[in-house]
Amino acid sequence: MRLHQREALDAWRRSISAGVSRGWIVLPPGAGKTMVGVRAIRESGRTGVIFSPNIAIRGQWQAAVPEVRCLTYQALANFGDDSGGSTQLARLHPNGRALVAELAATENLMIVLDECHHLLRTWGRLLAEVLGLLPDAVVLGLTATPATALTGAEATLENELFGEITYSANIPQVVAAGDLVPYQELGWLTSPTAAERDWLGEQQVRVQELLTHLSAPDRASVPLFEAVAKLQANVSWEELAATDERLTDALLRLAHAGYAEPPIGVAFGERHRRDPGIEDWVAVLNQWLLPLVDSPDPRDHALILEVREVLPSIGYRWTRRGISAAASTMDRVLARSASKALAAAEIVALEEENLGADLRALVVCDFERAAALPHGLRDVVTADSGSAWQTLKALAENPVGQRLEPLLVTAGVVAGTPSSSRALMDFAADRLPGHSLDTAEEEGLVRVLGWNVRQWVPVVTDFFQMGGTRLLIGTRGLLGEGWDAPGVNCLVDLTSATTPGAVVQLRGRSLRRDPENPAKVAINWSVACVADGVMGDADWRRLVRKHRGYLAPDEQGDLVDGVAHLADEFSEFRTPESDGIEAANVLAARRSRERDRVTEQWNDPRIRTGREVSVVRVSSRAKEPLTGSGFGDAAPRRLGPVLWPWALGAALVLAVLGLSWWAAAALVLTGVDLLIRVIRAGRRLTGLAANVGVGRVAKAVADALQARGLVSAGAGAVAVEIRGQELRCRLSGVPAEESAGFAEALDEALQPVSRPRYLISRLTADPPRLRDVLRLGLIGRETVLETWHPVPSVLASNRDRADAYLLAWRRWVGEGEVRYARSPEGEGITRAVRDIDPWRLTSAIRLHWE
Repeated sequence: MRLHQREALDAWRRSISAGVSRGWIVLPPGAGKTMVGVRAIRESGRTGVIFSPNIAIRGQWQAAVPEVRCLTYQALANFGDDSGGSTQLARLHPNGRALVAELAATENLMIVLDECHHLLRTWGRLLAEVLGLLPDAVVLGLTATPATALTGAEATLENELFGEITYSANIPQVVAAGDLVPYQELGWLTSPTAAERDWLGEQQVRVQELLTHLSAPDRASVPLFEAVAKLQANVSWEELAATDERLTDALLRLAHAGYAEPPIGVAFGERHRRDPGIEDWVAVLNQWLLPLVDSPDPRDHALILEVREVLPSIGYRWTRRGISAAASTMDRVLARSASKALAAAEIVALEEENLGADLRALVVCDFERAAALPHGLRDVVTADSGSAWQTLKALAENPVGQRLEPLLVTAGVVAGTPSSSRALMDFAADRLPGHSLDTAEEEGLVRVLGWNVRQWVPVVTDFFQMGGTRLLIGTRGLLGEGWDAPGVNCLVDLTSATTPGAVVQLRGRSLRRDPENPAKVAINWSVACVADGVMGDADWRRLVRKHRGYLAPDEQGDLVDGVAHLADEFSEFRTPESDGIEAANVLAARRSRERDRVTEQWNDPRIRTGREVSVVRVSSRAKEPLTGSGFGDAAPRRLGPVLWPWALGAALVLAVLGLSWWAAAALVLTGVDLLIRVIRAGRRLTGLAANVGVGRVAKAVADALQARGLVSAGAGAVAVEIRGQELRCRLSGVPAEESAGFAEALDEALQPVSRPRYLISRLTADPPRLRDVLRLGLIGRETVLETWHPVPSVLASNRDRADAYLLAWRRWVGEGEVRYARSPEGEGITRAVRDIDPWRLTSAIRLHWE
């Protein structure tokens, strides 16, 4: 057995020995959950019953353990049916109730719930009631969905049903153990087609005009921004954030863009340091308009009617309770853009160049054929836009696609080019002797008829594995969870699914080891269509959700969570500009040619025992050179004290001039004193002129946090390194919560002053000239600047913490003072320096696995 299978079984045995009858094991797709379940049932000596989410997975269980009863969850309940009964059990259909009664009467019963995250999301309380009727049964839940991906309600239910997780391993750990293949996540960006772009542009103008119109002071009885100001004045920020984080995020983004006043003591995180998006305006509009519903002012009713009419086009609708999310026609255009099928053709052409005959590419879509289009989109996108059928057509028209002999396989159809369909029929003749297949031509493609999904899935899979086709197109409903083809080494994700479970399951299609290709490296491509403007980010935000919580190597080889592993400059809070699409795709193409490097990156032994670490990534907007301890963190130049040669020379000169020895001595001592003062002045000004690097600020933050008991390690645990064009800083060897707290505090320390609770100063100077040194040394006048920075919010909650930061600041950064920002002096400083950026740095926090 594999390492993680053994560890999972050992954990299960310990749990059973301790008298625990229910457990929950998390293993990634391809890590061998089925074998764990089989061994657990056989070792128990109990009567086993296995439930799984679909027929494909049930078939795998039946092949692995034929003596055990294998069922799908649909044997118990119709998930879309709401019977309206007084209990969840009323949702069980008659056969389901009979099955539960049969299970309740079975002695020594063990139930395995495969891919049990389906139960938490679909059944909810029904699962608890069913298991409540089986108190003596041993229950083992198996899933590939990590616990961190569960919602709060799901996590609560999981804990109630199964208790603490029995065993969990993530994808990087299983890859490092050699049980899944090394992989790389890459992104491919597209622009809308000309027709799509024109239509989107018209909608963008309409939305922007509406927002401008709404912000007019006389538009309603209470102007928009006056309502925002009143909200912030009447409700504490802490209370507002606790009840509606979406609204407070929106208010901070509006404040960062200059539309509102920032709240006191609240720092702008990376997610706030961007222009407000349509979701932010909607959150603020909802807060503004709801109180106006019962207003006697006719302007308010006209305003609500106007907003109500435009909301559907941007993905919202007006209800009695305010604005709620709905399907967006603009989002639909981006999600189903015809450019995505063309992107799939570009990607497989690139991968064919990379892998040649070894390529086994899988393109996954949401649906086989598109549903009917809204009337307003009929001249914008085609009826099949975004479908697997349209993708097949695009690939069949591409010369590279034709060489790959593409095939479409869904639950309802098998189709391909005339060449690929004929080759498949010849192959199927040997696999299905005596079975007659037929064909039908449609739009230049050929459908293969005369069989059913249970017959064609294994045949097409084997045909793909042996290279009869090197390109499969399908839907995630069939080729997602449960489908197994170890040869897949290129996955192109055109789906709109963003739940962690769906993402992990889809990636699992490519991560399985291939006995025919021991050196296999999988590359998973995510395609997104992006456009400029307030609504052009919908598909990008979908891509962001896919990669949130998913680890993969970045450009430097570090395992990183989120879209930063696609490209260093990618941020989930900032949509790439259209003029950057080509450069992003060139980078992705280059990285796709580096499969050997991917293997080396995954061979790092630290991955096996790694943990999550929050890393602050810093880049310089001033284009200053990087140094080992920070941006421009140079040691001050020292002016050497060559005093005695000067003194001796002066004494000889004075002796020659005939002065008495005591007069000569007095003059020499005076000169030496002046010289010392000048040298000290030179040293001071040179030191103040030296740039203070991020590393020193990080050490000050760490020491202050440690001094107040907020982290367990201080400056000695700060690690700073240069990777590519970035400086990366972390607090090493501490728990994940402390690592995240340090990163957030450092990120805040590097921001311009907004409205902090406390300010801290830093003395700086221009590179010293001789006259500056003489002025300071001889008459005590210095030309220095006082630069002000925000004290991180966690260290600004009270004066003791602010003083701890000041003490650490003076040790690592330099001279400075702390001022309370709400004092008269502090308010004056804040007004004077607000939004001035003395560091000239860009910072962001990323989650690494180290």
